[in-house]
Amino acid sequence: MQIVGFGVDDKTDGTGKAKISWLMRDLLTTQHRMNATATNVDGWPATEMRAWLRDTILPTIDSSIRSHIVDVNKTYYNQTDKTTKISSDNIWLASTREMSGNTLLYESSGPDYTTLFTDNASRIKKCSGTAQYYWLRTAYSSDEADFRFVYQDGHISNYSAIKANKVYGVCVGFCTD
Repeated sequence: MQIVGFGVDDKTDGTGKAKISWLMRDLLTTQHRMNATATNVDGWPATEMRAWLRDTILPTIDSSIRSHIVDVNKTYYNQTDKTTKISSDNIWLASTREMSGNTLLYESSGPDYTTLFTDNASRIKKCSGTAQYYWLRTAYSSDEADFRFVYQDGHISNYSAIKANKVYGVCVGFCTD
């Protein structure tokens, strides 16, 4: 894990900012899809990925760390109604804004981690020593089928995205107090 921010993520309970925001330095050894079908309807909260992270991956984190993880507000773009919304998450994927500061039409608010992710090279994530594509939680496309991702060379998908039912890398994030 690497620290990506101090006091930048709002705690869901309204008591202020989480002390530390973390993101994996590299990828899980297990890849996963965003959804069983090519859909991004209702955005990040409706994804199979979010449930898998919460129900399967979170319990594998050592209890001494897990006991310090806090729920935070994470912005996400809902392609269905073209708005930025907020979900409460204790484990998550990064968004386009968090990884690049780019708001375009997506996640127009919320933290960004661009003091660490300053260029493409800084966004490269590997699995078993090999750079891999990995998912972001940002929904994309008018056909409601895609999510943004980071290419093997570290640049974020701009004009193309990958269908939600494809299997790609997973870079987990969480916040602690």
